[in-house]
Amino acid sequence: MRPILFDVYFPWIGKISVLSYDFFYALSISIGIYLFFLITTRKYGLNYGSVSYVTLIIILLGFLGARIFYVIQHYDFYFQDLSHASIALIGRGTYSFGYVIGGILGVILGSKLTNLPSLVLLDSASPSLALGDAIARIGCFLNGCCYGSPCSYFWCVQYPVKSIPIENLKSYTTHLRIREGSLFLHPVQLYESSISLLMFVGILVLLRRNKYRQGKIFALWALGYGIMRFAFDFLRGDVDRGFIENAFISLPKAISLGIIALALFFLFKKTSKENLAGSQ
Repeated sequence: MRPILFDVYFPWIGKISVLSYDFFYALSISIGIYLFFLITTRKYGLNYGSVSYVTLIIILLGFLGARIFYVIQHYDFYFQDLSHASIALIGRGTYSFGYVIGGILGVILGSKLTNLPSLVLLDSASPSLALGDAIARIGCFLNGCCYGSPCSYFWCVQYPVKSIPIENLKSYTTHLRIREGSLFLHPVQLYESSISLLMFVGILVLLRRNKYRQGKIFALWALGYGIMRFAFDFLRGDVDRGFIENAFISLPKAISLGIIALALFFLFKKTSKENLAGSQ
């Protein structure tokens, strides 16, 4: 864990600590925007000004979605006490699914306002979504959030007893065994980062070959992302990530299943139309 990545000293201001979580999320957004501009303007030849407008909408709805999903995740805190509800949309916490869903809605809304092809924009955003997730999860790993469950494999990561993950796990688990003053957990953040990086490379190959178009690349990314998040949720140890009452399923699993279903529906519908057109 390294919650504070580095310190910067300024005259008359003093020390400013740069947090790992903030740094890597800002890096993922910056690189994602650059990639989006590169693909939409150079590969597809879309208007630079229109793409800039769409990008601004993506950023705004991405941050808004991340905050709204965080509030939903911590519903009890924000809505059982009305004094907490007043800061629901201006607090610090965010939720990764909210960035993704808010950003996608931003692409769709931006395409409607600028008359740019929405499916081309979604395909163009797919590399940014994959690489952005790969980078952002490094920030989660260093920050100590989104941590995994206890494990004993040689690649598992050692956390000290007084760290936030261990303290949180101890409050929910009475059978937690701590050996030699520490505990080993699944580095589930790095699992996701690695898979997202592989998806990024695969998407670039598909874009280069021009084999999949009109939303198929985006649908394939969404399908892979949903499966990945659903599978890795079984290895998560942060029980405060949100659960649906009386459904015995976590909020990430439920959202992942929805993403998988929508992606499969789109791919099936798109393939059926292409096969029908080819047979005529």
